[in-house]
Amino acid sequence: MEIPAAVAAKIVELTVEPIVRQVGYIFCYRNNLKKLEDLANELQATKERIDHKVEAERRNLRKIEDDVLKWQESVIKTLEDAKQLWKDPHDAKVWCFPNLKSQYQHGRKAKKMADTIVEMKGKGRFDEGVGYVPRLDITNNLPAIRGSDGLESRKSIKEDVLLSLKDPKVNKIGVYGIGGVGKTTLVQEVCKQVKHDKLFDEVLMVTISDTNLERIQDEIAEQLGLRLEERTSKSGRSNHLCERIKMEKTLIILDDLREKIDLDKLGIPSLDLWEKMNPEKVGVPLKDDYKGCKLLMTSRSEDILQKNDAQKNFPLQVLNDEESWSLFEAMVGDVKDDNLREIATQVAQRCAGLPVLIVTIAKSLKYNEDIDYWKDTLQNLKRVDSKDMKETIFSALEFNFSRLEDEVKKVFLLCGVHGTFIVVSDLLKYAIGLGIFKCINTIEHARNRLRKIIIDLKASCLLVDDARAGIIKMHDIVHEVAISMASKYAFTKINAKLQDWPGKDIPERCTHIILYHCCIQNLPKRLDCPHLTFLHINSSDNRSLEIPNSFFEGVGNLEALDLTGMTIASLPISLSSLTKLKTLCLDYCSLKDMTGIGALMNLEILSLIHSSVEEFPRDIKQLTKLRMLDLSRSGIGTTLPNILCKLTKIEELYMGNAAIKWDMESSSTQKRNASLAKLGDLIGLTTLEIQIREASLLPKDIAFEKLERYKVVIGDKWEWSDNKETSRLLKVKLDSSICWEQGIKTLIKRVEDLYLDKIIGISNVLFDLNGEGFPLLRHLHIQNNGEIQHIVDPIKRNQTHVLFPKLETMVLHNLNNLMKICHSSVRDNSFGKLKVVRVRNCDQLVYLFSISMVKAFSQHVEIEVSECSSMKMIIFVDSTNSGKIFDEKIEFLPLRSLTLQHLPTIDYFCPHEWTSSLETMENLSRVNISTPFFNAKVKFSNLETLKLSSVNVKKIWDESSASYLVHNLANLTVEDCSGLKYLFPSSMVGRLSNLKQLEISKCDLMEEIIATEEINGVADGEVLFPKLEAIIIKDMQNLKTIWHLILASNSLAFLKTLKVKNCEKIEKIFPEYMNGAFATLETLEVEDCKTVQQIFQLGDSADDKPQLKYITLLRLPQLKQVWSRDPQSGHCFKSLQVVRVEHCGHLEYLFPFTIAEHLPQLEAITIKNAGKMKEIVSKREEPLHNIVNFVFDELTSIVLWHLHDLQGFYAGNHSLSCSSLKELNVWKCEKLKLFKTQSMSSQGTHYDDNLSVSMQQSLFTLEEDKKKHIGRSYDGELNLEAKRRSNGGILLGFWNFSWLKLVPKISSSPYYLT
Repeated sequence: MEIPAAVAAKIVELTVEPIVRQVGYIFCYRNNLKKLEDLANELQATKERIDHKVEAERRNLRKIEDDVLKWQESVIKTLEDAKQLWKDPHDAKVWCFPNLKSQYQHGRKAKKMADTIVEMKGKGRFDEGVGYVPRLDITNNLPAIRGSDGLESRKSIKEDVLLSLKDPKVNKIGVYGIGGVGKTTLVQEVCKQVKHDKLFDEVLMVTISDTNLERIQDEIAEQLGLRLEERTSKSGRSNHLCERIKMEKTLIILDDLREKIDLDKLGIPSLDLWEKMNPEKVGVPLKDDYKGCKLLMTSRSEDILQKNDAQKNFPLQVLNDEESWSLFEAMVGDVKDDNLREIATQVAQRCAGLPVLIVTIAKSLKYNEDIDYWKDTLQNLKRVDSKDMKETIFSALEFNFSRLEDEVKKVFLLCGVHGTFIVVSDLLKYAIGLGIFKCINTIEHARNRLRKIIIDLKASCLLVDDARAGIIKMHDIVHEVAISMASKYAFTKINAKLQDWPGKDIPERCTHIILYHCCIQNLPKRLDCPHLTFLHINSSDNRSLEIPNSFFEGVGNLEALDLTGMTIASLPISLSSLTKLKTLCLDYCSLKDMTGIGALMNLEILSLIHSSVEEFPRDIKQLTKLRMLDLSRSGIGTTLPNILCKLTKIEELYMGNAAIKWDMESSSTQKRNASLAKLGDLIGLTTLEIQIREASLLPKDIAFEKLERYKVVIGDKWEWSDNKETSRLLKVKLDSSICWEQGIKTLIKRVEDLYLDKIIGISNVLFDLNGEGFPLLRHLHIQNNGEIQHIVDPIKRNQTHVLFPKLETMVLHNLNNLMKICHSSVRDNSFGKLKVVRVRNCDQLVYLFSISMVKAFSQHVEIEVSECSSMKMIIFVDSTNSGKIFDEKIEFLPLRSLTLQHLPTIDYFCPHEWTSSLETMENLSRVNISTPFFNAKVKFSNLETLKLSSVNVKKIWDESSASYLVHNLANLTVEDCSGLKYLFPSSMVGRLSNLKQLEISKCDLMEEIIATEEINGVADGEVLFPKLEAIIIKDMQNLKTIWHLILASNSLAFLKTLKVKNCEKIEKIFPEYMNGAFATLETLEVEDCKTVQQIFQLGDSADDKPQLKYITLLRLPQLKQVWSRDPQSGHCFKSLQVVRVEHCGHLEYLFPFTIAEHLPQLEAITIKNAGKMKEIVSKREEPLHNIVNFVFDELTSIVLWHLHDLQGFYAGNHSLSCSSLKELNVWKCEKLKLFKTQSMSSQGTHYDDNLSVSMQQSLFTLEEDKKKHIGRSYDGELNLEAKRRSNGGILLGFWNFSWLKLVPKISSSPYYLT
């Protein structure tokens, strides 16, 4: 019985209950609606309560949970649906009878919606709250400085910082610069970029200037969404913060560091790689799941960054004038008024390159167009003593200056009183004379100390490097601050116009007087400055300035004296009273008699650079304390007496490029002149610079063992070198074997820069000259030798040394017997720093590098090989690796430039398989036409410049090699490669994303630049060239087209220059399908192209705002049109400035009508030898009933030569206005009438195109009342010549050209317009 009962119950459940439920929807639908309304009201109340909580959280800046927001949205929709249901039951009845279907539907919906509301109400409890404290994302609040993106100096530093952040070996990075230079802005930009690129999970930034650890911890924790309130102990806070940072890959930016900060106490995990490998140093082992943390720090001083263990530091300098103006203009807006713009540029320059000043001042001027207000701002900026300006600049520099040591401050101020730049060698002489360096015994020690001081000043951003070697400089505003600081004791005038001695302006207790190019006419008879220690007068602009005999009587404390650019007949008598003088510089002087110099018993430094000395003083031997004698580039009128050996204390002797006559070592006569052999008697000599043009004068056993610094040039081949990058340079050309010259071999052992020419007896450079492997050599240059077979041949001797470990540059020229650079393999780290290799005219050299040698390269930047007639490959497998198979790729990671030229026998860059050997090279099969010059065995990840010239290749690259070669390629030059049919396969051009300049010439078989072949039956993708700026194509006999048919919309987006010369088969420069390619073009030159018929074939899609400025069209005999038609846009080509057209015999007009109407910037038109040209502007197709006005307000020059059919500017009724015209040059234009006359009464008259024909055919119109200015009247047509006077002319309206010469055909009398 139980089983049937259960079955029956189940049947009821499955059949009866659903039926009852469905029927219930009909009869209970009103109850369901009422229940729905009640539940909806309850849900509404719940919603309002949650809404209040949400609003309260938002007011407290808390973020609302996502599920709360979704619940609110769902509730709103549900309540709206419920309201619609219970308020719209009217369709439940039809007339007076119930609508059962409608009642069923409403009842069912009401029941289900009620269940949904009950569920939603239950979900709306949110016991844990509706909001939370969000993590502070600093990148959302960082300001954007408009205009800063275009600053190249900032962009490059930003890129360097980003690269360092990506470097796994670098964890601490620093940026330093003076206050206001833009450090914070830079790291903010880095912060944004890092966040955008998702380099780190977390990016935090906090200012550190006050080093309040708890405040800094709180700021970091807030950005991490971490609460530290419950952690009361310092160690607890730091440990908790440290553990949180370790959870994710984090970048922490510490801005404005003022001192060393304890990262452990702060709570930042240990960052150093050494510490990671030695966790016991920190005390807490690093967890395996530690994601990594990096620090980016900013400071005003590099030494603070170094104290905080920064691994890479980047200096942020002030902006140059161009960048200052760029930022200023971006902030203030476009300054269109020329007068205002002139003042604006000066204002920007006076802001000292400090972005904080530029931005502040620009904002204050932004909406003010009152020129007087701008002038007042400029005057205020010029007043350096102005309180606000001075305080602003001092605040940016005082922190750095205050931290300097006393010696460093003195050197800084000594630099400042000499101007914005100073020669370092001069600075050393002055500093030694003034006794700035304490506890220094030698000049070399003083030089090292000065070098350290300069580094410190650069680190403090008070000095910067100059592009000129051996010179340091400071920014103008830093210089003004230095002058202000030194004004209490120093009097400085630079490039000032002083007639008399400025005695009343010199401070009472003045210690320094500097008069640099001041055109002073007279010196006082006696200079009374008892406290003066340094006097510098540069009189190069007045060499006749005389020094009175008693001038130095009142400056007995003088320690350093520099008299530059004077003509001194004899030394003033009072000079002998300067018993404290240590430094005397008489550079660029004409010295007749130096007698009396011996009285300066305490003199330590004597400098006669570039001076002429008629009679070298013999009493110089009395200068027993002299430590430096500088005769560089000087001329000794008679002879240099043989007394140098008496200067026993001398440490440094400079005689480079000096005209000195030396005695022969073997001379039997008594030696009156200086002898080179006597240099060995100077036992304290540590620095020597000397040029010996006659190698035979060099003693074989001269002692050079003690020289620390030297520059020795021997032989008549070499010119003197002013290279200051290295401290030990040797240039040698000897007629005898160098192996026997012991003194030379001594110098070679420690040389850094070595030049060898025609040396005898050398076949193996390394072991014949330096068996230790040249451990210090940085630059090697060898030329003109027929004996050298190898630079390195370790097989001959046991190899125990690393070879050339510091060599950076190797230049080999004209070594006719050189077989190999390196014979056999070398030890690890050999050639490890080699950056540049240049090889030329080495005809026996078959390959450049062996594979083992290439593997040693880690810093190779440039390779240049030229004129090596036997060269087969650049890289090859040497005999020691013969038979081995190498699967790995050889990577020239740092290589930036590769030049291969005039290599007639070269086949490949490297073999396609690493199995060949030198012995099998002769059996290589002929190069297959499908085999590329570059293959995938060698990778050039960073190659930027590639030049192939006179290299017999048939294919440069293919798909596999291109992926390793062209990604970063910026400059590509291919010339005289006669085997090439095309340059790029279409499959690879998409990878040329960084190409900026392309030059192709003398490739006779090339028909197209980009091959149009299809790959697998489908044309390859679009050609881009997004960064290409310049295209130069020359001497191409068979090239038919420049462009590829398939171009993306952003192709050639930066193209600025196109030059096409001597291309015989090109017919159109810009076909219609290339109308978008010249949008950014600025310069176009087309020359000597026999078949060119059109320059611009304009279509409907032609760009209406091209930037073209300069057009040059020369010797194009078939050219019929520059522009094929009038463009649709009237403003097309409105940037055009200069047009030059010569020898285009089929050209009938220059400008289409519409283009000529809109040339507001046109400055010059030159048209020569266009025999068929009738008008300069084509006539418009539609008839015009009004006068056409052509206005060229910027046009200054019109040149028209040999235009035999030219009748006028335009064939229709028109006027031509050239208000700025300065030059009108017309020659051999027989049909051209230059002027027509128009009465004042007819100026407003309109003419029909068919009328006034005689009025139209002239270049300019003269009003009747101005005709008298021509001189006297004349009849008949004129052959006109107008030229510009060399001395210029007055600009008065139309009459801006200086003079006009009218030559009648019959009369020979000229008529002048002045």
